Amino acid sequence: MEGMDGPSWRHTSPSYFVCGNRADVTQLLKTTPATKLTFSVIGVQPGIRRLAINAHLSDLMVFCISYARQGGAAKVYWLVNEPEN
Repeated sequence: MEGMDGPSWRHTSPSYFVCGNRADVTQLLKTTPATKLTFSVIGVQPGIRRLAINAHLSDLMVFCISYARQGGAAKVYWLVNEPEN
């Protein structure tokens, strides 16, 4: 499956994604110049509200962000629950 993230008219360089197996990813990485690849890592914690993140949990989350950036991710962030008002 190949596709664009959202309508292409919104951005001059919209995000592009490819879903496949390990062989597909290996082939893509071998045939694409390194300067044309970017990676985003999104951590998802649906059971944790932003207000419930204490110092210990924050340290763990920051470590994960740092680790992903060291691995070459261009964008790294967490998604957590926001309380409904």
